[in-house]
Amino acid sequence: MLLFSLIDGFLLDCKSRNLSQRTIELYDSILHEFCTFLDNPQSDSITTNDLRRFVVHSQERSRFSVGNHPFKKPDGVKLTAWAIHRYVRVLKTFFTWAVREEILSNNPATKLKKPQLPKDEIKAFSEDEVKTLLEVARAQSYRDYAIVLLLLDSGLRKKELVDLVLDDINLLTGIITIRHGKGNKSRQVCVGKVCRKVLWLYVNEHRKPRNETEKAFFLNSKGQALNYFTLGTIMTRLSKKCNFKVYAHKCRHTFATNLAKKTGNAFLLAQVLGHSDLETSKGYIHLAQGDIQSLSSPMDELLK
Repeated sequence: MLLFSLIDGFLLDCKSRNLSQRTIELYDSILHEFCTFLDNPQSDSITTNDLRRFVVHSQERSRFSVGNHPFKKPDGVKLTAWAIHRYVRVLKTFFTWAVREEILSNNPATKLKKPQLPKDEIKAFSEDEVKTLLEVARAQSYRDYAIVLLLLDSGLRKKELVDLVLDDINLLTGIITIRHGKGNKSRQVCVGKVCRKVLWLYVNEHRKPRNETEKAFFLNSKGQALNYFTLGTIMTRLSKKCNFKVYAHKCRHTFATNLAKKTGNAFLLAQVLGHSDLETSKGYIHLAQGDIQSLSSPMDELLK
């Protein structure tokens, strides 16, 4: 079977298992680039060295060169070490699936090692930057203030935040249910008292839905559900006013760094952040013990 056909079968299986659209698009982008790099060979002819050549090629080039995918990088933007790490994970997932489905008898990705991640890739806001960011967000709008505080106090991903609906957040307990996280997995996180109060005020005083049927937690200026790209625009405006780079994932890094300092528990951090690979969590901390609902809020301590 040609590699292109095998990839189509894998993506069909991903859709049948109800993986998130974003995950499927990521698999599609990377695997079809891999297919083009090898010039669509027979699947059973692919070797571990072919995979290694593709990884090295990806490390050396400056951008995606295949297809019109949402993960395509603009010219001149190099792939990060985290992106290359993701490439290897996708290849391993793909070939493990092919062997499990008994399409291939040998897995060429078994001996493919994940590249080491540089420790300086994890960048968090300083305490002064957090205070500045919250002040600027509050001046921008109460909604933006609630968004930033929630990101800093929960570690939510960008898409997880825009997907929240009213029933997902218990404003009394601070428990937030993420129903469709990365890989379409669900989990719960718990925010502190300061964040709960801000979210309560946002819902009761500042949230103005276009109609009573609108259930999205965060809304745009028209009273409709906030989307992924509008959230990016909010972060861009905050960056200009703060005079330092602001993006949702840096809020997530900041939350993880603060939590790591308090607990030292990689297993707990993986649970809270929704990491499927414990190695990602170990980038923040080493092991300890803890319980999610007994954790004190990093934002409560900073803003008390």
